[in-house]
Amino acid sequence: MQAVFTRQENREIKMTKLHGSLDANVVLRLILADIPEQYVLARQLFDKSKQLEISDTCLIETIYALHEYYLIPRAKVKKTILDLATNKKLIINTDVFEPTLDMYVLRPALSIEDCYLALLAKYHNKQPLWTFDKKLAKQSGGLAKEVGTI
Repeated sequence: MQAVFTRQENREIKMTKLHGSLDANVVLRLILADIPEQYVLARQLFDKSKQLEISDTCLIETIYALHEYYLIPRAKVKKTILDLATNKKLIINTDVFEPTLDMYVLRPALSIEDCYLALLAKYHNKQPLWTFDKKLAKQSGGLAKEVGTI
């Protein structure tokens, strides 16, 4: 990534704060610091940035990797993501992800994707979420309904 510079009146060169969005691999390096070289680069990017967005898709991928690949318990994943959301530099869709993570922890048979889709339907007032997934329909607290049960 190239740094962006601006010239001030006194001819001094000053770094302009960066912005953008993050990929799940960068978020994972910031959380885990498991690949030192990548952690240093991710941290430098974070420190030089004014604001960075973590998209819903990126969060879902991050949550999935933390739990399924790194075997971090769901409750700890939830705490990690909610702690991340308190950082003023990061833009995270907490309106949807706080209840999504609650459901994810309370309903261990459901995937993060299922929890997200059910809560996104609720957030956008587009309920129910129609599905062929019997488990999702049964465990979503009425947010999802099985197709064919009309």
